[in-house]
Amino acid sequence: MYLNVMIRETDGLSVKVSEREKTMVDPAARRVARGLAVQAVYQAIFTQTPPGAVAQEFARHRLPVLDDSESCVLPTPEDDLFYRLVGGVEEHLSDIDQMIASYLPDERPIERQLPLLLAILRCGLAEFLVCPQTPTAVIIDEYVDIAGGFFSQREPTFINAALDHLARVARPVLDDQSAN
Repeated sequence: MYLNVMIRETDGLSVKVSEREKTMVDPAARRVARGLAVQAVYQAIFTQTPPGAVAQEFARHRLPVLDDSESCVLPTPEDDLFYRLVGGVEEHLSDIDQMIASYLPDERPIERQLPLLLAILRCGLAEFLVCPQTPTAVIIDEYVDIAGGFFSQREPTFINAALDHLARVARPVLDDQSAN
């Protein structure tokens, strides 16, 4: 039973969030939300569909994460984080891609990046921009872990270096404040 329930409208989809749930931060749920956001952004890149449209498809067909018996096998993703990340990619895509392009060597422009690496970078940068309360080191570690789930050591190392460098571009004020 929900007490003090807030209904959040997301383009026609309602998500019930209790007051207690709004204050809880479940690291496992946040990890699932990040992984699903990367998958959604990857699908958006691959299908050339707006990320927001893919997020709605995920909400209808893939959230929560269920196994064949329809029982939840992973922590329910933190829906708010999932939507903030995918929405952040969509809203800031031009800026995000400019930041990524500025980091890449001339011989490997953004158009030649693997779609999954690009999705991971886009989500990491979106989180830098739309989740200022999340520490930079946590964001970098989470996306390095996601990359490690798909790639060998070279790609996670690249994600680590790229996000470490790009965090200073995306969060210059936050980094200056935390250094003091």
